[in-house]
Amino acid sequence: MRSRVALATVFLVGTACTSGSRAPSATSPSPPASASSAPRPIPQVAEIHCAGNGSQFLTRAVVAQGDGVHFSIHNDGLRPVVFEPYWGPQRQPPGVEFANHGDSRVAASAVEEMVWVVPPGATPVVCFSAGQSAETAKVARLEVLDPGHLYVPIDPNLRCDARGAKTWELVAPLSVSDPAGGFRNLRKRLRGLRSSDVLERAGYPHQRHVWVRITRRGRPAALVNMFPTDIHSSVHGCIGSGIRPRPE
Repeated sequence: MRSRVALATVFLVGTACTSGSRAPSATSPSPPASASSAPRPIPQVAEIHCAGNGSQFLTRAVVAQGDGVHFSIHNDGLRPVVFEPYWGPQRQPPGVEFANHGDSRVAASAVEEMVWVVPPGATPVVCFSAGQSAETAKVARLEVLDPGHLYVPIDPNLRCDARGAKTWELVAPLSVSDPAGGFRNLRKRLRGLRSSDVLERAGYPHQRHVWVRITRRGRPAALVNMFPTDIHSSVHGCIGSGIRPRPE
């Protein structure tokens, strides 16, 4: 359910001083606190307005949800725009992706609700006209908060021995994404696992694209990447761990 973003109006109040005025006595009662001074809850949907190659925030911080970070993108211009988090070439954190069907284009004078998988922290975002480049767009920054500690880092950097790491293609059923069953289906698809190996979802717990981190003796040994379909899935693991897909 979409959360509405509250807009705060700030009033600047000036105090005039005249030579004949008296200071209030020490016993004067304090004025009652205004209800508007109470802190507003941080929204769960980031509302952003795009116009040309720039963006204007109506939200400076947003709380991540179980499937990622939710955005409400308003295109205030007369041309289609594209919205995306953008760290620049070669700097994007692992696992960042658009979680909806289709693409992140917003038609002229339209509003689109989007979900992106981005890690907590400062997130640079851009709006740019369709057909142009994100590199030329004005970057704004949004703070993604994760008070519930939902996000588990997606880290492909494994601590392997001198044999290094390798990536294998994996064909896995979609039901393998259910962590409630202890990843029993995934364990059937992999060989080299030990009973003491720890499997846990990485990323957000309910995102469609499933990542599973495999830890052995407190060290990351493999990272399983499972797309919502059974294509393009893979196992990236230390060669010395023996963790790899079973032969078909």
